[in-house]
Amino acid sequence: MTPIEIWSKISEHQIAGIMMHAQMADYFDFLGLMGFKREQEYHYFVESAAMRGVHRYCINHHNKLITGGHPVNPSIIPAMWNNYTRFDVDTNTRKKSIIEAFEKWKSWEKETKNFYCNMFTECTNQGYVADANKINKLIRDVDHELKCLERRIIELRAVDYDAVYIMEIQNCLHEYYKEKTKEIGVNIC
Repeated sequence: MTPIEIWSKISEHQIAGIMMHAQMADYFDFLGLMGFKREQEYHYFVESAAMRGVHRYCINHHNKLITGGHPVNPSIIPAMWNNYTRFDVDTNTRKKSIIEAFEKWKSWEKETKNFYCNMFTECTNQGYVADANKINKLIRDVDHELKCLERRIIELRAVDYDAVYIMEIQNCLHEYYKEKTKEIGVNIC
């Protein structure tokens, strides 16, 4: 693959990831979990900026545009949720939905790390060292996100996804990610 082909694949994957975080934000907001929502919004903004960085890298280092890909819609939100309101969500549905969301998120991030590692290997095998270094930053970012995510899953499993515990941590997470989002220049209500 040429560098542009590699970066086009990466960009397409990033767009799908941005879509996933946007849908996860709506998913958690619908469930009334404002802290988890803010966390997803933060990842949405950070990964949007990373994608812009990829496009700028290609233009400024390869003098080419990344052609548009066709990312697959991650379809995180169950279609049947369109028939309900937030007030229809019962405790069992909320717990099951939280477990499923965190498992989907973890699966996505593991897939992303593996994908970036494969693209890194492709670059190094072909001697595109500068490109590999740029991809390595993406690998480090997703590796950190995965570490934090897995810690959160262990924490939630330790309390058996207890509804009271989950609701108690929402405000703290909401404020934390609200501030982190402001730090990157985004201020939404």
